[in-house]
Amino acid sequence: MEITLLYSLLAALSIGLVSLIGVTILSFNINVIKSLVYFLVAFAAGALLGDIFFHLFPELVEGGFDMTTSLGILGGIISMFILEKII
Repeated sequence: MEITLLYSLLAALSIGLVSLIGVTILSFNINVIKSLVYFLVAFAAGALLGDIFFHLFPELVEGGFDMTTSLGILGGIISMFILEKII
């Protein structure tokens, strides 16, 4: 078995095991879920912003940074905020 395939399978398995945290949280009572939702949404928003600013943003700057890029980033952040509030 190739080492790349082994690493891919281990990564998929670890992601699957981490998703069991969500199932565990859903098994708690409703008061615990309501108290954890704000922290989980904040974590998700931080993960998305971290991904943008550490991975995608430097590639945008390499291609040239202008007003269109700035408005696209701002529009994306605002639309994600609105989408999170609706959901």
